[in-house]
Amino acid sequence: MSQVLSFRARGRAGLEVAAPQDFVRQVADALAHLHDVPHLQTHPLSRRLASRGGSTEGLGRALQQALLDAIEGLRSARRSPPPERSGRVHRLLVLRHIDGLEPAAVWGQLGIGKSEYYREHSRGIDAVASLLFDQLNSGDRSARVEPPVDATATHEPPPHPLSSFVGRERELVDVEELLGRARLVTLTGPPGTGKTRLALQIAERIQPAFAHGVVFVALAAIGHPDLVLPTVAQTLRLPEETGRTALDLLVRALSARELLLVLDNFEHVVSASPQLSALLGACPRLRVLVTSRELLRITGEHAYAVAPLNDPEAVQLFADRARATRGDFALTAENSAAV
Repeated sequence: MSQVLSFRARGRAGLEVAAPQDFVRQVADALAHLHDVPHLQTHPLSRRLASRGGSTEGLGRALQQALLDAIEGLRSARRSPPPERSGRVHRLLVLRHIDGLEPAAVWGQLGIGKSEYYREHSRGIDAVASLLFDQLNSGDRSARVEPPVDATATHEPPPHPLSSFVGRERELVDVEELLGRARLVTLTGPPGTGKTRLALQIAERIQPAFAHGVVFVALAAIGHPDLVLPTVAQTLRLPEETGRTALDLLVRALSARELLLVLDNFEHVVSASPQLSALLGACPRLRVLVTSRELLRITGEHAYAVAPLNDPEAVQLFADRARATRGDFALTAENSAAV
């Protein structure tokens, strides 16, 4: 069984322990190969993880998780970088190493110059290395090797509609292509345009492309934005743990998994968007398809407007549904105008 090293990001010592330069160089190399698990499996840093116990089989995943946790730890660190800069450094590392953007794209998104980007990137590497070095050498019991949660072993498959799917061939192709290059796609449009039905059809078509499947979460009955992530965790049947938030549980379960999460009817919990952004930032292989009457307006969102069916498709849909209730229904010259 693979192992995951879980760090609780508390900013315990404010990154007061400076990592040796050779350690910093190792961290920089590991971050440059953050998504290359075979490379991480044999990385020098993996030997440090192995010394903390547990199986050596999953050290690549363990090192990947340790680096993700260390990046997240910048949010709560009190020093190095200073508080006023830590948020931007954290975002820079997320864009560069978790989202995999090229440096020019990162400094473009952050609105900084090339030289400033490289200074901030260097500070970020130093900060991540210091936090990781501190955790590995402190004996802190919150840094421990523990088995990962299999987030896809017990969850229910997406619902399979009983009615036929009509039209939308262009939309299916467009959204499938969009999900191939974007990690967050929002299907928008007024009520009744078929956003949910389209999302389910897309999920069914592309499910084989995701090693750990598709998870569908209906949010229509959720009464508060703070319940969004707990509802996702419940859908995945993740057991509650004292001292862990729903975000903690989801990051632990999904950070190394290739999975499509479909969130339906997000419009009335749209203020939960920052929580979703945090989940995406910590789970580099996760992709999310949202249906919502309004945009989430978070970094990385790609919107796709779902228009009403065109006339021929709408007529076909009416005829299909009519035949489902009255088997002898047929479109004729006499009833076509009314239809």
